[in-house]
Amino acid sequence: MSKTTGNITPFKTGKTTITATSLDNPEAKAKFEVEVIIPVSSVSLGIDSRKSLEILIPLGQSADITRQFSVTVLPENATDKTVIWSCTDNEGHKVQIDKDGLLTVDKTAKTQEVTVTVSSKDGKKSDQCTVSIVKETAVTAINFPPATPNTVEMGQTLNLNSYAEVKPDDATNKTLTWSINKTGLATIDATTGVVTPVALSPAGAEGDITVTATATDGSGVSKDFKIRVVAPTVHVTSISLGSDSGKTMSGYIAEGAGNDTFTYTLNATIVPDNADNKGIDWSIEPVNVNPGPDYSVTNGAVSIKTAGLFKVVATSKDGALKDSCYFNITKYSLAFAGDTQKAFGPGATYDFSAKLTVTPSSLKSSVTWELEEALKAVASISSTGYLTVNPTVGSKVNNKALTVKLKVSESLTIKTSINITVNKN
Repeated sequence: MSKTTGNITPFKTGKTTITATSLDNPEAKAKFEVEVIIPVSSVSLGIDSRKSLEILIPLGQSADITRQFSVTVLPENATDKTVIWSCTDNEGHKVQIDKDGLLTVDKTAKTQEVTVTVSSKDGKKSDQCTVSIVKETAVTAINFPPATPNTVEMGQTLNLNSYAEVKPDDATNKTLTWSINKTGLATIDATTGVVTPVALSPAGAEGDITVTATATDGSGVSKDFKIRVVAPTVHVTSISLGSDSGKTMSGYIAEGAGNDTFTYTLNATIVPDNADNKGIDWSIEPVNVNPGPDYSVTNGAVSIKTAGLFKVVATSKDGALKDSCYFNITKYSLAFAGDTQKAFGPGATYDFSAKLTVTPSSLKSSVTWELEEALKAVASISSTGYLTVNPTVGSKVNNKALTVKLKVSESLTIKTSINITVNKN
């Protein structure tokens, strides 16, 4: 302490007595006591005061709920580390905090927010926390939507918890507990709601069971759901079009033949033969033709009225397994360039094939030649269209037909005719 200015410089804590003496009158003196302290620099709650703390009051709560708060006062050697606790309350003493930081929430308190405050004794330093008092929202209903599976195969499992709907949407505790009425057929995990059939395959293991879902929030709400344990499904493992699989097959429609149609029947084989669902979906699509109505496939029966390349696909309804083939449809035609009426004498010959045009040319070997019965008595024709009249003809044969046929399938044939007259000797 300065003896002339009276300025005090503390160097340790504690109490001391200061005496002031008049320079004019040494008998004039005054004394006073001074205490040197270390002040509180910060007061901090044991939780992050920037976050809210939630206290849940469960349904049927029978006792008040308490929460102990902790506080850190710095520095450690502060002279007086005493703190004062307080909290707001919107209901009138439903939420209180004592001198030691123990918060008590009355079991009947309503939903509200309160502020807990801790302060140093001199009120200069403090910290706060927002506490949300939440009254539990009870479960009112448990529903199973229409999409919930009502069967479970032996060897499989069914998670009912993933389908159950708990109402209302803002229910505080949506946790369910699960039970089953026939443990001989299946078991259920009480926590996860997973149903597991007991038997994997024995005959007679099928049957109906009732599963019960119960709310765990104390509301007493529950819901029954019936499911059936069924034998394992025999699934399709493959589908095949047999010898037609993967092939590109040629087909023909007659040029200018109106509603000429190429037809073909495909047969698809499902494996295994005892598959539960042997259904097949058939489809046809053009590869290099504009889409249109002139092609279809029904139960394997292919019908095409348009030239082009088409892909036919057989798809199993179970497992969507596929097999396919192609049809390359070409228009074909038959045209005779020579006279449509000719006369021949005895011993004459004529090469009709030289006057015949077949499109595509690869079909020329499929052409057949036929004479009317009256002409057969006086002439013959080879398989290549070479006509030979008998050297001796007893009577004239007038305007009888030579028919030229191009047949590419049982249903596709076009033909043309030439009228022939054979004069007698």
